[in-house]
Amino acid sequence: MSAATDPAPDAAPVLGFERFAAAVLDELDIEVGVPVAATTDLYDEIGLDSLQAMELLLIVEGWSGRTDHLDELPVVFTMGDAYAHYLAVAVGSQAARVDS
Repeated sequence: MSAATDPAPDAAPVLGFERFAAAVLDELDIEVGVPVAATTDLYDEIGLDSLQAMELLLIVEGWSGRTDHLDELPVVFTMGDAYAHYLAVAVGSQAARVDS
């Protein structure tokens, strides 16, 4: 592999859904007594307010190291929505690292 296609040594592995959900809840200091699924509602079932939802998105952005598209944050309603955003950012971040 050439240097242009080798993964960056500092690239963090992409988290699976369960690890992502656990890490997000840990970062937000929220304990949920039931398993979290992709369909779990962030507001009604987990109890997030709008500021915590924004914090969740900023956490995801911070994990990726990207801040170039903060004006394009999605609206998230479920943990699956948050995970989809994480995947888009994480994959884009790794591609950016590989391409640079």
